[in-house]
Amino acid sequence: MQRSLEQRMAIKFCVKLEKNITKTIVHEIVSETLGMRKVCAKLVPKVLTDVQKARRVETCQELLDTCEDNPAFLDDVITGDESC
Repeated sequence: MQRSLEQRMAIKFCVKLEKNITKTIVHEIVSETLGMRKVCAKLVPKVLTDVQKARRVETCQELLDTCEDNPAFLDDVITGDESC
């Protein structure tokens, strides 16, 4: 567990260090330098239940509140899409 935390911190450090870092470089750091690999992807249902929709709204509101309280919060967020 500790190694995983250290790896995540290293990734965040690299992204903070160079804000224009490309996905290719991040992938190289994660896979070659840190020795990590993608084990499985989480499947997301296409049709959400009302409970799932409500939870997403709550989560989004929490993120918006965090952004309002700390505008630099988004500097630490790493995103991806289906093409990753």
